[in-house]
Amino acid sequence: MNEVKIADRQLAGPSSRSPFKASRTLKIDNLGDPFRGSRVSGIRLKGRWLTRAGFQSGERVAVTVVSPGHMELKSVAESEVARSAQEPKTAGQRLSPDLRVSPQGTVWLFYALTDRAREWMGAHCPAGDDHQYFCGALVVEARYVEDLLAHAVEDGLEV
Repeated sequence: MNEVKIADRQLAGPSSRSPFKASRTLKIDNLGDPFRGSRVSGIRLKGRWLTRAGFQSGERVAVTVVSPGHMELKSVAESEVARSAQEPKTAGQRLSPDLRVSPQGTVWLFYALTDRAREWMGAHCPAGDDHQYFCGALVVEARYVEDLLAHAVEDGLEV
């Protein structure tokens, strides 16, 4: 299995009387459903050592991929989160997706991730006889996926 290693160094804890080891070796888990071919890597960070390292429950963090195999975890103030959501995106920046599409065999699930996508789906795919929803996701037969994605992109949605 793959492992993630955090730099081996000593940091002073909140009471500065007892340094703690700021290094952990964690296992990367294989998540998802192997029978449907939807496997993804996952890692869970938890423990008192996070609190001692300055990460508090309920806070937001930014995870940045610095290079392949190297990530950075950083606390983010709520004001920074709100400001970044309001900043206009430039051509070089990747936009956050409006729709998430999940293949489920003969059908695909379309999840609306933004209000804009929910409005678009409500206008173009209203619940009823022709359009079925499951747990908030639009259920689409595989043969219609390509056309629906093309229409969403034409209307300016990020998928």
